Amino acid sequence: IVFSGPLVKMTGATFKTFEGTGAASLAANLVTTAYSYAFNLRNVSAQEAVDGWVDVAVTKDPKDYKDKLFGSLSLNYQGTGRGLGAEAMISSAAGSGVYVITDAKVKGLAAVKTLNGFFKDKSDEIQFDKINGTLAMKNKVFSYTANNTGKVGAIRVAGGVNADGVYTPDMKVQCDLKKDFIDSNAVQS
Repeated sequence: IVFSGPLVKMTGATFKTFEGTGAASLAANLVTTAYSYAFNLRNVSAQEAVDGWVDVAVTKDPKDYKDKLFGSLSLNYQGTGRGLGAEAMISSAAGSGVYVITDAKVKGLAAVKTLNGFFKDKSDEIQFDKINGTLAMKNKVFSYTANNTGKVGAIRVAGGVNADGVYTPDMKVQCDLKKDFIDSNAVQS
């Protein structure tokens, strides 16, 4: 950690977390309360990492967001912000990153149950060989993309969640599905 007047820098911090490894850096101006950060997670438990983030960031019904994503997660994210209070930090948060989840499983989401209604699998979970995509935060909206590949084919998702936990209205799902997994009776109805 380096202190230079009102500037504080931490670089090269490495750690073990969520059954994997991580690295982080931080730069902050103590006078303006502006900061920038970067972190990198490699081969961590997606369930533990997401559940940990929910514990920190979600105030409304956090249990509804836990135990939904499983697999091995690698993530690289950089961001900036300003302020010390929660509202100031959320209002000024901006950043972007990329992620990959291998041997992925998404479970317990209404969208998965709806999607599976068109498959021969009527469960509330879906598995993928890999999910990769982007994450971004700007203007109090956390946006994401997800490109999935697996036994059912490919599914691409783009959407966002407002800082209040409500999905933005422009979520898009595009599917290229293998015919063998489609329940033609469900599609017809």
